Amino acid sequence: MFDPLREVHDPVMREELDAITDVYVRERVGEQIALIQALGKDHPHSISLVKEAIPDQPDTFGYTCFQHAFGLTDPPAVVVGIATQYPDLYPSAEFVQFLIDHELTEVTAGEVRDSDVVVYFADGRIKHAGKAAGGFVISKWGTAHLWKHRLFEVPLAYGSQLRFFRAITREDSVFAFIEYGAPSARVDAS
Repeated sequence: MFDPLREVHDPVMREELDAITDVYVRERVGEQIALIQALGKDHPHSISLVKEAIPDQPDTFGYTCFQHAFGLTDPPAVVVGIATQYPDLYPSAEFVQFLIDHELTEVTAGEVRDSDVVVYFADGRIKHAGKAAGGFVISKWGTAHLWKHRLFEVPLAYGSQLRFFRAITREDSVFAFIEYGAPSARVDAS
């Protein structure tokens, strides 16, 4: 489905995306949409809005790219409970590393199917994740909008190293999060 070697990688455009997504946040998040559209005049891209983040509607922005990629945008009570009791535990890059180590099946770029997960790395560290959709990626950028884009049409801070994994169900994500949280719960109970 993907061929990273044939994808356009425009580091100048990606730096511009960094600036837009760093500066235009919170009450100014809506400005990202027009700025990214205008960016296409100098740096042609296929980025399109999937779901707008609206400042007074937490359900539109109150989740991470990792929650989106692993079906936890509206987390069940057990996930919320673990994250509330242990604030350092939430669907984060560390959780994604746990999934890679224990749950996920890696595939090649050419084997990717719709709903599979694309994980972005910078200097070997997990920075971002999205879901494959018809040769594109759908991903959440920070606490802002949900976008559809090509592999390298993301902020430069997300990195350029990619790995691809088979999708897992929401239920598998929840069970993995419980397992991920279990060692902290055991340490805290002693």
